[in-house]
Amino acid sequence: MHSPLVPEYPNVRLTSERGKHARCPGRRRGLVVWLIALVVLLGQAAAQVQGQDGTPNIIHEIEISGNVQIGKGELLANIASRVGGPLEGRLVTQDIKTLFALGLFQDVRAEAEEVPARGYILRFIVKEKPRIIAVTLSGNVQISDKDLFENMTIQVGSYFAKRLLEESIESIQSTYRTKGYLKVKVIPEVQPESELAYRVNIRIEESPRLYITDIRSSGTKVFSELEIKRLMTSAEVDCFDWITDSGVFDEQKINQDLQIIVSEYLERGYVRVFIEKPKVTLIHNPEFSKIIVELDISEGEQYFTGAMDIAGDILGDKQSLLDQLPLKTGDVYNAILQNRQLFGLRETYQEQGYAFVQVRPDIRINDAARLVDVTYNITKNEKAYIGRIEFQGNSETRDYVMRREFEVQENQLYNGRKLRKSQQNLSALGYFQPSLRIETEPREAQNVLDVVTRVQETQTGTLQAQLGFSDQAGVTVATSVSKGNFLGRGQTFRATLQFSQRIVTQDYSVDFIEPHLFDTEFSSDSSASYRVIEDQTELDRGKFEEISGSQGFGHPIVGPLRINLALSALNRSFEDVDEPAVKLRTFTTAFIYRTVNHPIFPTSGSSITLAVSQIGGQILGGTTEYRRYRLRAQRFYSLNEDNTLILMAKMRLGWLEQVGNNVIPPEERFRLGGINSIRGYRFNEIGGPFGRLERELNSVPRLALDDQGQPILDSSGNPVFIDVDTRILGLDEATLEDVEGGGIFERLFNVELLFPLAGDNFRGVVFYDAGQVNAEKVQYEILNEDEPDFFDLLQSVGAGVRIITPLGVFRFEYGRKLKVREGESPDEFDFTISTLF
Repeated sequence: MHSPLVPEYPNVRLTSERGKHARCPGRRRGLVVWLIALVVLLGQAAAQVQGQDGTPNIIHEIEISGNVQIGKGELLANIASRVGGPLEGRLVTQDIKTLFALGLFQDVRAEAEEVPARGYILRFIVKEKPRIIAVTLSGNVQISDKDLFENMTIQVGSYFAKRLLEESIESIQSTYRTKGYLKVKVIPEVQPESELAYRVNIRIEESPRLYITDIRSSGTKVFSELEIKRLMTSAEVDCFDWITDSGVFDEQKINQDLQIIVSEYLERGYVRVFIEKPKVTLIHNPEFSKIIVELDISEGEQYFTGAMDIAGDILGDKQSLLDQLPLKTGDVYNAILQNRQLFGLRETYQEQGYAFVQVRPDIRINDAARLVDVTYNITKNEKAYIGRIEFQGNSETRDYVMRREFEVQENQLYNGRKLRKSQQNLSALGYFQPSLRIETEPREAQNVLDVVTRVQETQTGTLQAQLGFSDQAGVTVATSVSKGNFLGRGQTFRATLQFSQRIVTQDYSVDFIEPHLFDTEFSSDSSASYRVIEDQTELDRGKFEEISGSQGFGHPIVGPLRINLALSALNRSFEDVDEPAVKLRTFTTAFIYRTVNHPIFPTSGSSITLAVSQIGGQILGGTTEYRRYRLRAQRFYSLNEDNTLILMAKMRLGWLEQVGNNVIPPEERFRLGGINSIRGYRFNEIGGPFGRLERELNSVPRLALDDQGQPILDSSGNPVFIDVDTRILGLDEATLEDVEGGGIFERLFNVELLFPLAGDNFRGVVFYDAGQVNAEKVQYEILNEDEPDFFDLLQSVGAGVRIITPLGVFRFEYGRKLKVREGESPDEFDFTISTLF
């Protein structure tokens, strides 16, 4: 027999139907009152249950019915009622709520069945929510299923819930809106396969994409309409929209643009600037759709800085603190700079351990005098110490790799400046996305701050592919693989493979870098390579192969200055000519100064390297002896706050010093030209007075003769002509030995300006390249040429685009020579692909 939970009220069943009452506030309030009354009645009834027919008030058995896909054991583990325990209305009410809160059921009820002399069977009757067995999309053409599914909350295998379906619809609409499809319709279609299985199809009715064709502004005097457009990330549609999504209307970006414009005005003292809500006009007809955005800007008057003061807890001399503030009385008031001053004062205190310092600016605007007075009220509070240093989000990178970049340690006095420097060190590794942040979490009732570093790891590997073409080499293909955080240990591994079509060049190389050898400050760099090359010098010695290896160690000297020591060996043997093998043994000492903020996409900092190499000699051995000196310097400048306008300047100087009568191998001499040195010139064609470029410009076709002085004929019986440098005609063999390609002194200068064309992924570059290679003085005398002085340079200018796509970074660069001689190609086009993984 079934017994109600409350014997006095036989028709009462404790039932939860939250979904049924969710839409009716009145019924929901009634349900709450009913539940409260029921709990009271249950409490009263419990005392009366014992004794009726001698049945004890205990739970003899717990049953669950209606569950099909969820096991009984899983449900029993979540309820408080237990077999052998008392049958209490309070616990049963709690159990119903607990089961319903699991989100698995549409309905949960409970009832009790009396078992004479033994107790009661407590029975929970549940009705499961249907599961989703399929989720499909239809009608979407412009956006792929993958992109739409990415942020949808409704998924195959989950329980059907109207809330999840609504969230998924909003996610789809949001994805379309960000790409300019404002009028898209999203229609859900739920098809019950059975009572507990639903199929969900979301039908999408796409509409034409909407582009911003006009951005207009009114009320401006400080900025022109064109300058306002340049400040905005939103842009009018242009011819590159198919690549960059330029002109796509995104309401969120418009709101961000308003903040950018206001910030620009605040930096110039216009503290009363106000921008009305943008007027957005949609023009839609069967032929086209477009959007016009109109901004109404009220600039107000320009204000100046009045009195600057500091009050409260002052560390040291007050005037010294005021002198540190860049904003001075009489300057144009800069609200953005004033805010930075606040953070600067805070960091000054935090550097001395006052982590909880409060700096509150008291800003007083005098409209009549157009002055802004600022007083910084400082409360230093107590000093704090560093507690635990923890890391989150680094699934690949080991904790110790990140910990060794920290300038502070656990249990040390808090130092805000060192924490900021630690964050810069982590960013400079290139292992994490720009969202990297270091946060502090105070412990309760203690002056201790735990440091939590939250990161999102980025792609630290690169797969580069380069495709080129030249008359001599034909098509050249090169690939390289680099992993910058190998096994999460902060190590770097590189491998390179290169082939040429006609020169038959093969290049295989590997490189392994350990930045902290045995967890010390010493670094290690090991490399090995194998190359098969067809001689490109004037000696034309056919193919030769090179096997090389090197081992280097480095250690910091002070700050970003390091010293590196390296020992390398190279063996070169010739396949087609009877020449002795070349063995080079090199010891290099290098001083490296590096403050570049990112290894792949730098925006600021410097990199300077001075290297001195001793090749050969009594100690090192080898087949020849000479010295090499090299200076490389590179500097990056960010020309705007967004770090999108980057100026790069680079210089490279090199000098080879001959020792005694030893010969510098032709392959070791300096040559320039190509995308990585002087654009507009072919690869390595600049090589002194007898380099490839000079030989071609001074050559004329001559009939080829054999050893008997007879013309050489080809397979068709036609005479063969060869290009001969007219400057060496008539020279004896002894003199010709002093003429060779390549040089002993090089200088190279590059200046680049990188700027956004449309968005962050489509960038333009303009550049200026200049350089020259000088050979020994005797060569200029023999060839009757003038030796170039230091600033007598070959120069080129050009432009290019760099497109960042999911497939990689595409570089298209065109260089044009500033001075073109007769018979010389005026320009050169280069194309490279770099892929991140």
